[in-house]
Amino acid sequence: MSDPVWRPLFAAAAIGFALCFGDPAAFAQSTYQATDLSFAGNFGTSATAINGGQAAGYEIYSIYYLRHAPHYQLHAIYWPAGGSPIDLNPSGSPYSEATGVSGTQQSGNASIFVNGYYHSHALVWQGSANNATDLSMPGYADTYADGISGTQVVGQGTGSATGGYTHAVLWDLSRGTIVDLNGANHQGSGAVAVSGTTQVGWANDATGANQHAILWQGTAASAVDLNPSSAVTSQAYGSGQQVGITMTASSAHAILWSGTAVSAVDLNPAGFIYSYATGIGGGKQVGYGTKSNYKYHALVWSGSAQQYVDLHNSLPSTFAQSYANGVNASGNIVGYATDTSGVNHAILWQPVH
Repeated sequence: MSDPVWRPLFAAAAIGFALCFGDPAAFAQSTYQATDLSFAGNFGTSATAINGGQAAGYEIYSIYYLRHAPHYQLHAIYWPAGGSPIDLNPSGSPYSEATGVSGTQQSGNASIFVNGYYHSHALVWQGSANNATDLSMPGYADTYADGISGTQVVGQGTGSATGGYTHAVLWDLSRGTIVDLNGANHQGSGAVAVSGTTQVGWANDATGANQHAILWQGTAASAVDLNPSSAVTSQAYGSGQQVGITMTASSAHAILWSGTAVSAVDLNPAGFIYSYATGIGGGKQVGYGTKSNYKYHALVWSGSAQQYVDLHNSLPSTFAQSYANGVNASGNIVGYATDTSGVNHAILWQPVH
């Protein structure tokens, strides 16, 4: 393949191999081939979401140090199916990030200069930096878009409309409306993912404590608390069925829900200290976990702790850690891997068939 974007990590394995973002037959396989989606001219890349044949994420275009601590400036990136990466960063913006993708649209946020200050504005792009819709509305000084599905976008907003607290919000692109999902019983909340008519994320109680995973159906009143009785805190990251994490005083475990707290299935594989589920699609759940060496490995599950694949095993030894962020209906997975020099590489994992 001539396009430099899609670089198989194993050259020998790439012989006769073609990208199959949309091949349903690939879904059932348990062996994966990894492809490096990174490109030159930056300090690292990460893919955060995948839908159909396209992916979205960000590149680290600049690193600066403040009080000896590194700070990273990002540009939102869009990977069309089989094409070269596209920088979505709006002109003049010092920071942007793409967090979701659906059809021809990419969701995320960018720093926009307003009245002498930079504010975060939720955006939806149509494949280019010059074709973006700003989702900010009166009463919301800062907004962040985290997930998109069709005409539904979810994220967070703060401002006079929220009393200064962070509130989960749902945008309807077809109507140009925004729904505050927070509700009277929560001080703060955030929506992270959307699928069809359901939204997931987190909310804390009226005092600002006890963060719990939450499932919504388009309104604040529809909120369902997904936190199992055994967990101290929890958060949901993927919608349809729901995936996320629960935490106790000593552990964090990947969890799969089916709409209620009592439906929670612990996905933490045997031998792992911590695990996190970050995305769901086509009957698969993805995320990452670590054993006693505290090196994280990208993981994909098939509904239980026993049915999982360690995706890190498909990477060469030049990568120290890896993380899976999203999976599409065909079982193709995106995320990133950190090499031994500390540089992040956006990665695509595809089932071998």
